[in-house]
Amino acid sequence: MNYKIYFLLKLDRIRVFQIWVRVTIIFLVVHAAYVYALAPPAIRSIDTITYHAPADTVLHSHIKQTPLFHIRFHALLVHINKTSHDCAQYLQIPHEIVDTWLMGSAYPSPELLPRLASFISLKNMPLLFNDTTQKQILLQCRNPYARAKALASMNGITKNHLTQYLGSTKIFAPYHISLLQNLFNLPHPDYILFGMLQSDLEKRCSCLPSFGKRLNFIRQIRGMRIDQLASALSISPKTLKNWIDNGSLPPISMIKPITHVLNIPAFYLLTDQRVHEQYLGMLPDPAERIRYIKTIYGFSNKDLGIRFNVSPPTVSRWLSSKNTKTPDIHVYQKAALLLGFSDSSYIQYGLSEPAYHEQINLLTNHGTNHFNSSLLNAMHWRGITRKQMAAACQVSLETVTRWLAGLQLPDMMLLERLTTILNLKELAPLLSAEDHRRFMNILTTSSKRIRYIA
Repeated sequence: MNYKIYFLLKLDRIRVFQIWVRVTIIFLVVHAAYVYALAPPAIRSIDTITYHAPADTVLHSHIKQTPLFHIRFHALLVHINKTSHDCAQYLQIPHEIVDTWLMGSAYPSPELLPRLASFISLKNMPLLFNDTTQKQILLQCRNPYARAKALASMNGITKNHLTQYLGSTKIFAPYHISLLQNLFNLPHPDYILFGMLQSDLEKRCSCLPSFGKRLNFIRQIRGMRIDQLASALSISPKTLKNWIDNGSLPPISMIKPITHVLNIPAFYLLTDQRVHEQYLGMLPDPAERIRYIKTIYGFSNKDLGIRFNVSPPTVSRWLSSKNTKTPDIHVYQKAALLLGFSDSSYIQYGLSEPAYHEQINLLTNHGTNHFNSSLLNAMHWRGITRKQMAAACQVSLETVTRWLAGLQLPDMMLLERLTTILNLKELAPLLSAEDHRRFMNILTTSSKRIRYIA
């Protein structure tokens, strides 16, 4: 009996010991795993990890812990038991280029990505590139199609699969861009269109010195040849080259088609004051210059009303072809500031204040200063034809012809309208002493003469 009791007690002690050993082993394993998880990536050995666990799982968890491309690339080389010289030999490039990747001073070029994928295995490519690295490589791509191919390689998708997904086209329509954005889980379609966000594109454009340089830069990153862009704009390639190479500006009417084809806001092309100054000088009146601001920034009448502190219907009246009332001076000042000018004369007269006075001196026709010759010079300066002048003054074409021939003076009631049409501060520079005497002889009462002087 005593022997049986002793045996049972011995058996319980053995079981307790076995349980204690098992618990101790579990605790040590959990503790080791916890310590490893907190250890810095640089301390861990990829060789030790891959020796004790399934390679793909541990490799994935190890690589995802670092955002740096060169560390990920080194880990993958170790994983597939290859050296930088093996990689360079396979890619048929100097090994110094691969060394720059491992030092973190450069990234693979888009053209090398398909061969790199076959070297390290297509399934490992998504491990190699994070969002930051992808964006850096997209900047090196020449056009949207090249960016799509690069993204496919970086995400482990073959060119054949990409072709099956998109079709054989290399010119992307909007729905192609949408498909690619969903396929690669991109935060914005601009990464396909331009290789960068439009905010970054605006900064790049602002660094370029001229309209032609900016147009050419955007054309290139959109992947359009000169003949393709010219065809889309219904102009000759020679005309387009003239805009790009010779510094000439397209007609204002072409700005909207250009921005529509390139899918950009107009102010990306029109970023400097020199371009604004040239375009404002081409426009005949303040309403057209305010419409120019509306066009390049994509403003609505409501947007302009908020900026000018007026109602949208007031803006509509200013921009109307039948408008006879000019905005207040504060509107000109605010409009000029939108284009970066401190001088409101650019909106009022299409040129700076000093240049305006210089033009007024030219209108005096080198001292002759007769109304008919000064009026003809002013109309030529503003690009106004006789027919347009007749319509604006609501008189016959024959009447305008008589004014320009010096056979007739306009009615006094039309003088204020002429000031507005010619965009002048006053008509005094157009009138000689003889013209004043002729007007005084026409006027019959002193009140009319005082009004004429005013």
